[in-house]
Amino acid sequence: MERQQAFIDYYITHHCDHGPANKEQHIKEEHLNNVLDTCVKPFFPVTTVMVQHDRARPVRSTGPTDDWNPPWKDQHHGFTAVDVLEWFIQAASAGDLVQDLPKLIPPLLRIMDDPTVEYKLCGVTLLRKLIARLPATIIVQYGLDSVWMDSLFRCLSYMTDNRDFDLLNETYGCLMELILKTNPAASQKRDELLHKVLMDGIVVGLRFAGHKSNYVGLFLDVLVTLVVELDASIVPYINVCLDAIHQGTHGVDVQLNFKALILLQHVMQVAWPRVPFHGPSILEILVTVWLTRMDGTDPESQQLCQQAKDLFNKLQCYCQHQKQFEANIQALKAMNPDALVPLFNA
Repeated sequence: MERQQAFIDYYITHHCDHGPANKEQHIKEEHLNNVLDTCVKPFFPVTTVMVQHDRARPVRSTGPTDDWNPPWKDQHHGFTAVDVLEWFIQAASAGDLVQDLPKLIPPLLRIMDDPTVEYKLCGVTLLRKLIARLPATIIVQYGLDSVWMDSLFRCLSYMTDNRDFDLLNETYGCLMELILKTNPAASQKRDELLHKVLMDGIVVGLRFAGHKSNYVGLFLDVLVTLVVELDASIVPYINVCLDAIHQGTHGVDVQLNFKALILLQHVMQVAWPRVPFHGPSILEILVTVWLTRMDGTDPESQQLCQQAKDLFNKLQCYCQHQKQFEANIQALKAMNPDALVPLFNA
């Protein structure tokens, strides 16, 4: 906010002959169509390179500079070109944003493609704000959804350390909002893209970052949305959901436990015909939560225990004709009657 104010003060001083009382409003009303040309474009230079084709004919091609410290990262007069982009996306009307898309898209993509996580995050955040303000018809008409999704899917691989978490969190939010906004409900393309998020994002994420609680919490949140949106189409991926739920219930993080049980509730509701087959895994999840929280006197532990009881009652209804399920219950009761009888007799 401070740097955006520095931009406003600079612009009025150097690009305006007036001294308006409300500087920002004056820029919006009188100078908006000039802001990107004067305060953004000069800091995103395009270099010309020579590409050798057959017969050694030189063909001119444009591409971004290789400089790892491009001018758009530098502060000038107390602000950067990125600050101006953020201000413009918030200040411009939807019509102005559509009109200036050719000026907005190249710098946004350049920021998202930067090798540093810090600036990738900045680019995704700006894109998310832009998507929220643009009509879905415009995004699809200009083919921007495909271009942006390519860049966003590439960001899903950043899971090396905790510095990458904010980027991954913002990327999933942006990607899901873009998919849901630009594709009608139950459409084939929407389902295909959501499946891609599941396979290229969540499955890979659980494999490489499933031991990190903050990442698991994010994956659980995304999976809830995927289960709700894909409905019965999620059935082939129940094991993926159960793996994530297991990760969320094998720790002492209360919020993670809540998220895991919320996902389990959705999975059981959507994929109920397959619940008996997965009964042992679901039973293990509920017993784990119960044993972890049964002695807790805090409201969160009591609420988790009640949720475990409610889900067990549903599980018992789904598995009531399964002899093996009943045998498992009796075996667990015999192993630890004092602890588990209250759960099974709820």
